[in-house]
Amino acid sequence: MKILIVEDHPANRLLVVKILGQIGFTADVEVAVNGLEAVKIVSKSPYDLIFMDLQMPAMDGYEAMRKIRSNDAIIQPRIIVVSANVQPENISNSYSAGADGFLPKPIDREAMVGIVNALS
Repeated sequence: MKILIVEDHPANRLLVVKILGQIGFTADVEVAVNGLEAVKIVSKSPYDLIFMDLQMPAMDGYEAMRKIRSNDAIIQPRIIVVSANVQPENISNSYSAGADGFLPKPIDREAMVGIVNALS
């Protein structure tokens, strides 16, 4: 499974990479620091799964998901939002923008493993 992590905070990126490594995903994990970079990356190469933060500089996760979902040239990945902003409207807006799932921060290892296993 080819995975893209879209997260601007270094500690959160490291945590996601670490958890993925613990469950056997290392070679096919790439990182983007904002939504703009993520859109460029998935436009060039297909990904199976994206972990997408919502609040980032340059382009937020909502806009990045809308751009990815509206581009017919992109092979559509599963997108899991990873956010500390767990108010019902933010979760709803995430799904409206194109999310397939929502993982609250702080990241729970077992919840993340469950999502990855369900999608692999």
